[in-house]
Amino acid sequence: MTKFPGHQLTEVLCGFWFDPESNHWDSTYFGGFHKLIKELGYSEKQEQKGFQIKLNLNPQNIESVKAEPNEMETRMVFKNPEKQTAIIIAPNYISIHKLPPYKSWELLLEEVEPILDHYFSLDLGKSLLQVNMAYINQIELDRLESISGKFGILPQADVLQLGMQQNLFFQSQYEFEPNLLAQLKLFQNKVSEKKVGYVFECSCSALNHTKGKSWQNLVQAAHDKSNEIFNSITKK
Repeated sequence: MTKFPGHQLTEVLCGFWFDPESNHWDSTYFGGFHKLIKELGYSEKQEQKGFQIKLNLNPQNIESVKAEPNEMETRMVFKNPEKQTAIIIAPNYISIHKLPPYKSWELLLEEVEPILDHYFSLDLGKSLLQVNMAYINQIELDRLESISGKFGILPQADVLQLGMQQNLFFQSQYEFEPNLLAQLKLFQNKVSEKKVGYVFECSCSALNHTKGKSWQNLVQAAHDKSNEIFNSITKK
């Protein structure tokens, strides 16, 4: 993956989704999985619960608007402090996260394989639906330096160069045959007197349409396309 001054890869995420109809799930799997991965150094665990807010709108009576919180499915985070890695599991889902330093794709695969082996040993992970690879980058530039000069996907019209950019949010999706869906996100997240910070996420999902491909083939395809896109749109 191409790097340039002010660019840091802050997280690499590898996620797997499985068919709910093919997998039995209950909360006891959290404890069973943790027992297995302790030998890999995942000594810390943290339960996470999320909520969605649903608004019930009545155009005839604005004052009657009600906000109803809906509790989302519980997920568990397991952390390996020494290797700076984490695992998230939820019903029919598991993801592996690598924080800096990220040395190579081959070394990340060596981390992923034993984790999935333990997951599969619990009779989970049947009928793989899709795999997602995401690369999250932090970019810090001088206030006078244009982010458009770093990414070939952004406008670089002369009239825009005369102004001072105040904010930025870019998002786009691209479908690649036969089964790849890529997504790009770029947004400004901090501003100081001399620096401007951005977050750039380059991700790709490999869909298992026939449910016949191995996770290794799918994750490799998702990685290769993400890497190709990042290197093609960034400028040194």
